[in-house]
Amino acid sequence: MERDSWLLKMVALLLKYCVPESPQLPSSRRESSDRIQQVRSFLMEKFTENISLEELAALVALSPFRLNCIFSQEVGIPPHAFLTQVRVWHAKKQLARGIHKQYEAVLTLRGMGPGHGTGLWDRAVEPNNSDEFPLEGGIRSARSRSRKSKYVLPGMKVTEDAYGQQLLAQYHGQTATAEFIERDDDYIDTGSEAGQYFFEYEQWSPLERLAIERASGRVLDIGCGAGRHSLYLQQKGFDVTAIDNSPGAIEVCTLRGLKNAIVKAIANIDEFEPNSFDTVLMFGNNFGLFGDAENAKLILKKLSQITSSEARIIAGTRNPYRTNSQEHLEYHEFNQRRGRLPGQIRIRVRYGKAIGSWFDYLFVAPEEMQEIVADTEWQIEEFIEPEKTHYFALISKKSIQAVLKQ
Repeated sequence: MERDSWLLKMVALLLKYCVPESPQLPSSRRESSDRIQQVRSFLMEKFTENISLEELAALVALSPFRLNCIFSQEVGIPPHAFLTQVRVWHAKKQLARGIHKQYEAVLTLRGMGPGHGTGLWDRAVEPNNSDEFPLEGGIRSARSRSRKSKYVLPGMKVTEDAYGQQLLAQYHGQTATAEFIERDDDYIDTGSEAGQYFFEYEQWSPLERLAIERASGRVLDIGCGAGRHSLYLQQKGFDVTAIDNSPGAIEVCTLRGLKNAIVKAIANIDEFEPNSFDTVLMFGNNFGLFGDAENAKLILKKLSQITSSEARIIAGTRNPYRTNSQEHLEYHEFNQRRGRLPGQIRIRVRYGKAIGSWFDYLFVAPEEMQEIVADTEWQIEEFIEPEKTHYFALISKKSIQAVLKQ
């Protein structure tokens, strides 16, 4: 696949500079992004197999030439280079866990063992560089990473803000991207659909469009990302304050026209004045930002202090039990053995060479959410589509009498 990719790249350059117009890419950017996301997922799943460019092209009904062009444009590197990065990443993770002989055999069988001309094995065993190896990158993302952000706070390096760097790369490159999520059992996946953080209202899921209509009054958007929900409400005339602990995310929000976007972690929301908000948004599964059950109760107490008596939290999450994935089911068991809720995942975000810190993120079933909220000043008012994998909860304040009875 490497030889084919570079040959097609040379053809693309010749067409670019030697003919009036280069071949047109698909007219729909969303269609293009969906196809590239499908190819990336396939490569991440089948990284031990010998995959040809023709096989990838057939997967998404494109010619090899067009696939190579689109993939390089969106990801920043051609498919074979992306596959190489994934292979080396997996090799490093296995070698770090001491499975040297086992993985050496796998690499050798795939023609990637010691002495191979690509130097892949040398890259896998090179010491002290696992945190510098990019799972995704290229010219476009490298340019955005080199920019100095005026929003970076003391103690927060640009190379630590992987989520923010991904959003900045998409904003400045105008190309749909997605971050990588690394779980503490070595499971790796993309964290979102390519371009999702910039979706317009018409592209949102029906569930999100239904939930956003419940907002009223002064709004606090926790974990605002690129600001799609805050911008929608701002355009509707709402007084919106958006917060995110990612400086890059807040820079993107400001560049997109959000009037009040602040770098702030959820743990510091008590810095707002009492009675500041009437609605708290936790979209994008951001009930998970509570981290664990005990921390959820602490943060809910802080939210009670900064909101009005009639305030409401609109929180989205994912039911972790609605899965058939053996990897996720094994992780549930792993969590239970160490005294954690099955859906309490420990993850970090990676994009290019930027690597975020490890943090806990909580997925819960409706019954678990009920139990977490029960001993707080809040109550579940209503679940929206609780029978589905993704669902929302409307969480409202209890009456003073109800709180006193606890």
